[in-house]
Amino acid sequence: FEKTLSSGAQHGLMTQSTQVCGMYYDDPQTVPKSALRGKAGITINHDANLKDGLERTTIEAGKFAKVLYKGPYNELEIPYRWIYETWLLNSGFEPKDAPVIEQDLNSPHDVDPKDLLTLTHIPLK
Repeated sequence: FEKTLSSGAQHGLMTQSTQVCGMYYDDPQTVPKSALRGKAGITINHDANLKDGLERTTIEAGKFAKVLYKGPYNELEIPYRWIYETWLLNSGFEPKDAPVIEQDLNSPHDVDPKDLLTLTHIPLK
């Protein structure tokens, strides 16, 4: 994340409306930590000129289950457990084979870990 944020700032991609997000392709409950795949990202204008290894990734439109979590990043398994083990089982929805997206609504540079807000988007079929 620090590399992405630094590169984004260096190339003038960071604005007041820039949001930080992560895309995660694997389930850490079933994939070894060393094999987990993910991307750190920032939101950018559609016509932004990307340099130095930055790449554009578009999030496909569709249905998402969303859960807002307030707390430290190292406890993000709490909302994941709830959405997968409780909500999905009772919702009638199934998860789609697509990456999960975490959207950081504030920054650890600005608030205490207990006040971090993360909006998790689970793609649904």
